[in-house]
Amino acid sequence: MTSTPVRTEPDTETRLSIQALTAEHAYRLDHGQADTLHELYTRDGELLGLPPEDLIGREAISAWGIARAALPRTSRHVETNHRLHWEDGRLHGTLYATVYRSDTEDTTDTTPFMVGDYEDEYALDAGRWRIRRRTIRRGFRIATRTDHSTTAAASMFNLDELPFEEVRTGFARTAIRSDGALTTINWFEPGFTTRGPHSHAFDQLSYVLAGAMRFYVGDDVFDLHAPAVVHIPGGLPHCAEPIGDERALNIDVFAPIRADYLPLCEHQGYRA
Repeated sequence: MTSTPVRTEPDTETRLSIQALTAEHAYRLDHGQADTLHELYTRDGELLGLPPEDLIGREAISAWGIARAALPRTSRHVETNHRLHWEDGRLHGTLYATVYRSDTEDTTDTTPFMVGDYEDEYALDAGRWRIRRRTIRRGFRIATRTDHSTTAAASMFNLDELPFEEVRTGFARTAIRSDGALTTINWFEPGFTTRGPHSHAFDQLSYVLAGAMRFYVGDDVFDLHAPAVVHIPGGLPHCAEPIGDERALNIDVFAPIRADYLPLCEHQGYRA
């Protein structure tokens, strides 16, 4: 007696609905409608791996989308190789994603901002397919400029004279960028406490040059007393806060460049 094989592929109608959903997601991002992106997610939907932190719940995705729509950004999300399958009663999908993005008026650079995968889970919500979870997996690093035929001038910055942004009471920062990396300079006052871990796709080197800080990285805890440094690989949840009674100076180096931090570099003449 032969058994009937378990069907793991969705039917044609479901496949077409999901393809329409993911195409609409890309269109809204690329055409100034990111403020409505949350409509494509379930109420408990998640958007993971998006710097500077994971977005949990429709309200968080909505807040991010409103800020994203306000940026002077040009982008194109090219998505291919959409694979769908059922697993444990849930519909999953994987897409290859190539993202082109410019945060300046110059949109002639065709180097991809990201090449990787979107790993999705979909759910029927009030008779309509929506995204339950999207995880961004970066497959390749951003290519950096190697043409040095034109030598750029060196620059010097006095950190005490740079314009700082107060993120929260007890935490102020500014930033400096080059062609291939971005550095944030962070001052933490004694008693400042972290709001918990976040993750992003960027590799991070965190230096403590004054005072002391406690870093929570994955399952590890590191107490850094100046001078010290910790390497945080991309994708690993982490957070930090000062310890002791001394003001802490923390410098974070991100590679490749974090476009969401470009507004901190406007003092260099870069437009975010």
